[in-house]
Amino acid sequence: MTHHFDHFSATWKNDPVRATLEKKKNREDAEKRRAENSERLNAIIKKKLERDQTSGMQNNLESPREQMKDEKYKKELEKRRARLMEGGNESDSDSSDDSVFDPFESKRVKKARKKDKEKKEKKKKDEKKEKKEKKEKKDKKDKKEK
Repeated sequence: MTHHFDHFSATWKNDPVRATLEKKKNREDAEKRRAENSERLNAIIKKKLERDQTSGMQNNLESPREQMKDEKYKKELEKRRARLMEGGNESDSDSSDDSVFDPFESKRVKKARKKDKEKKEKKKKDEKKEKKEKKEKKDKKDKKEK
């Protein structure tokens, strides 16, 4: 038994002439469908373009309010551009040095920074705790005196 890949066509398995005729017919039908679809698409595009052109004439009449908004926006962009072109002010930068990922930074430096940060946080925490304890002792003394 032959494999189904070896057949000339699904309907005409062993007849090469009919199979080639069927393939030719299918090719021509596909070409016709493509042509019809492209014609439909062109017609739709033409209608859309005509509709957009007619409605575009009406939209070109801007109100004075929209013109003022446009001018205001352009001025704002010009200010930003001038500020960026100055470049002297680094505080305007959106990103800080800490947030930028540095792949070449050594682990030792990272660990040292982390340790320092933890020490500072611990010191602040201890100071808060001491202040709280002092306040409580003071409150207790005041209560005893009264």
